[in-house]
Amino acid sequence: MPLHHVIPRHEWKKRFGSLEGCNSPDNLVVLTTEQHAQAHQILWDLNGSEYDRLAALRIGGAIGHDEAIQKAQIHSNRTRVITDAHRKNQSLAMKGRKHTLEHNQKIKKACAKIHQGDDNPMSKKSIERRNHDLSHLK
Repeated sequence: MPLHHVIPRHEWKKRFGSLEGCNSPDNLVVLTTEQHAQAHQILWDLNGSEYDRLAALRIGGAIGHDEAIQKAQIHSNRTRVITDAHRKNQSLAMKGRKHTLEHNQKIKKACAKIHQGDDNPMSKKSIERRNHDLSHLK
């Protein structure tokens, strides 16, 4: 049977600042695939971590590996704290630059998709889909 982390890697990094020690024997446990998916479901219910929700869906087979990675990256970018200093540096770096017409069209298309609610985790459509996707794990 495969080994799994007692404290998931995403949580370990948040608590301790790095992944050092994450694979120590006292943080590993043997679980079946179903138990592992249920463990992440329970963690999601308790803590509301999007990463645990995605892990439960991925391990349970509801979504594929690539989709889970993509959704985790989207979530990471949405929850990232951006400081005023970072904003100022980004603004200074972009001064005087012009976007191509193609680039502006890509931005417009991406923004339209976000506002439609497909990737917005708080839209009614996303909440209903999430509840439906996880119903078999309870």
